[in-house]
Amino acid sequence: MGDNCDPTYSVTFYDRGGQVIPSPDRIATLSWGRMLDGVSRARVTYAITSEDCCANLGFLEAVVHECAIRRNDDLVWYGWLQQPEYSRGAVEIPCVDALWWLNKRLIHKDISWTNTDLSDIFNDIWQDAIVDADNIRAFTTITQCGTKETRAVKVQDNRFAWSVVQEMLDTGLDITVVGQNVYGGIPFNEAPRQIKLSDMQGDPTVMKDGEQFATRVIVDASEEVQAQYPEGPGWAGSEYYPLVEEVVRDSQIQDVQSALNAAKARYEYTRTVPRVVNLRDGLTLSPSTTLTFNDLIPGRRVIVDTTGLCYNTKEEFRIGAVDVDVAGGIETIRLGLQPKGPPGGLANAEEPLV
Repeated sequence: MGDNCDPTYSVTFYDRGGQVIPSPDRIATLSWGRMLDGVSRARVTYAITSEDCCANLGFLEAVVHECAIRRNDDLVWYGWLQQPEYSRGAVEIPCVDALWWLNKRLIHKDISWTNTDLSDIFNDIWQDAIVDADNIRAFTTITQCGTKETRAVKVQDNRFAWSVVQEMLDTGLDITVVGQNVYGGIPFNEAPRQIKLSDMQGDPTVMKDGEQFATRVIVDASEEVQAQYPEGPGWAGSEYYPLVEEVVRDSQIQDVQSALNAAKARYEYTRTVPRVVNLRDGLTLSPSTTLTFNDLIPGRRVIVDTTGLCYNTKEEFRIGAVDVDVAGGIETIRLGLQPKGPPGGLANAEEPLV
């Protein structure tokens, strides 16, 4: 990596009060990642050589305790334990990031929004989800995403916060977690970074994904609220591509204009056949790349130069996932790249799109 080719990793566990739980430094393997529009995961494995060296690890509890991963003293991942697994020779500790809580917390009060940016709606849902859970040490950073909608959620529906957020992922909202920061509407206004084939190790291919294509999008919110975009004949590309329609169902949208805004946002992604960078073994970054971990944030735009393949293009993608594996002192970094725009059915992917 451009910021350090010989990184040092450390792992720290915390109790509910934020106090450090002493643990051994005998990390056998470590993996962690970042995910766009989904929960990222980490896994720490300790090699056990004596009863004394794992005494404190026996106190770790799923959900209660937290895990921080630092790379050269920089906090790169933070989350909550899932199911620690103990065997004679090792302890494996899987963890999930803060977005996991949205699938474990219900909507706690009736909320309605009128012509409100999706990022602000997400922030209100997050704050409602973690009410009375002040031990969840994660903080939101909100950037306007540009799509405004009129929505409503009700306690009586007994919906998990994540199910409401999922609906907005298809109509313009992007979210991710970096360390303890939960980003709603990802703030990247600078010019996209460029990735060349020389930055990659592996066998890259480019796929033209017709499954994600549509020339007309219909948003079906309810019997009273529906919209489609484009609204009539003459949609862009119709003279070249056949008519392929897509329906987005979103029960929380409350008015036609919001449904139309949602259709427009989805259409911007689906109106041309998206290209996807596909690698058989994952897109592994070369140690000589000038990219740094500050560049590797899901949602960030990158220009991928595929010159040298049969299909040559310099096309803009966004980082969908970052996977890091550390074993024997060797760090391997893989990227999953997605077409820019709302990912639709890809929004819930928990694996890199490679």
